[in-house]
Amino acid sequence: MADNQTPPAATDYSGVREYIGARYVPVFANPPEWDDTRGYEPLTIVLHQGNSFTSTQYVPTGIDINNTEYWLETGNWNAQIEAYREEVLRFDGRITQNADDIKANMAAIADEATARASADTALQQLIESEETARQEADNALALRLDNMEKATTLENMNGRHAVFIGDSFMAPSASYPQKLAYFVSQLLGWTMHNYAVGGTGWYDEGGVGKNFLHQLEDSVTNITVPADQVSYVVIGGGFNDWNDPTPLNYNQLYSAALNTVVKAHQLYQNAEIVCIPMMFRNYGVDTHMHDLYSAIVAGINASNTPVKLITNAYMWQLAFKNVDGVHPTTELYKIMAEYVCSWILGGGVKVDRLYSQNLSGEGISTTLNFFLTPTTVTACLEAVVLPTMTAGRQVTVCSQVFLSCAASSAKRLVVYNSSSEAVGQFIWSGSTILFISATDITAGTYAGGSISYPLWVKSPQ
Repeated sequence: MADNQTPPAATDYSGVREYIGARYVPVFANPPEWDDTRGYEPLTIVLHQGNSFTSTQYVPTGIDINNTEYWLETGNWNAQIEAYREEVLRFDGRITQNADDIKANMAAIADEATARASADTALQQLIESEETARQEADNALALRLDNMEKATTLENMNGRHAVFIGDSFMAPSASYPQKLAYFVSQLLGWTMHNYAVGGTGWYDEGGVGKNFLHQLEDSVTNITVPADQVSYVVIGGGFNDWNDPTPLNYNQLYSAALNTVVKAHQLYQNAEIVCIPMMFRNYGVDTHMHDLYSAIVAGINASNTPVKLITNAYMWQLAFKNVDGVHPTTELYKIMAEYVCSWILGGGVKVDRLYSQNLSGEGISTTLNFFLTPTTVTACLEAVVLPTMTAGRQVTVCSQVFLSCAASSAKRLVVYNSSSEAVGQFIWSGSTILFISATDITAGTYAGGSISYPLWVKSPQ
């Protein structure tokens, strides 16, 4: 790793002052001469004007070599070498002069030899002093690395300033003063600056003109610390956009998410941006919700801004308690805060799980199981109870599926009789699930098939 690859433009280095694991070993840059148009990895040794400097953390382009937050001077040889050079030149001049006058003044030559011996002794003493100083600098660097190694991630988080933007999941209320923003800040030791407003969204005004973009603009005006001291901006919400009385469309949410994230980066250039596209109990999902969720994700990705995107928050409330069908209890807010902290600290939340959905209609009944991984959905049917049906009959057995289980094209699960012959199939592409009989069916219990397909987020329209 000594060839000093320039870090990608989408990388933020505010969190690399920590170290976990075995001790780092400094490496020499290649080429060794420092260049402020290059980025450098931690513990890279460069040369500048004859002196050596060692990077103490990731160094973005444009950072001056004298910036002690990023560079530690570990060798200053220029002044010393210049003194040596001048001293040698003086001695050479004396020797030349003595050579010209050697016949006239042998005593002067003897004196010069003595002086040269003294100078050599002095030079040796200077070299030894330089070696001692270098050793002390190396020891100081080693001590600093030891301290970095001992520091934990949470210690590095403690005291950082964080701005929270969002809806009622973030904004405190009279009945629930401690919500997601509060518990995330408590877990990480952050100083919380909460500008979330209940009932708002990426686009939705919530009747008070305070969508996420407006909240950002308010925050930078009202915050009590300089914007460049903010380390994190956390933006979370989107359920209200789906629930807007005037239905919003894909393009509206796409543009709103893109503009909001760009604005967050403009206002808080030193902050890491964390986005949670939607947080809600995963029920009542329809094609419209999937469109808007996809638009938010696509808009954030199109911002060309470094963002930590938490895409599976809509699954966090499954099987957990809520107070009104949407908002979590205090205990659930704490659990969700742990999930957010895990993502921020570089981990994640395991979402591999099995969801079951009952399908029924006009005498048809079965259970459709969805098994989700971070990349795929596997759907399979349990025993299928069918009434007497004629070929070609079509029955709607479900009007909603989980957001994760929506598919970009029609998915089909075949139903078989005891002779392994297909008698019909369940079909869905958006959220509605239909059963269509392929043959005349006799009332009875039949076997269902399975299918796997990738998790789907719609592309920009």
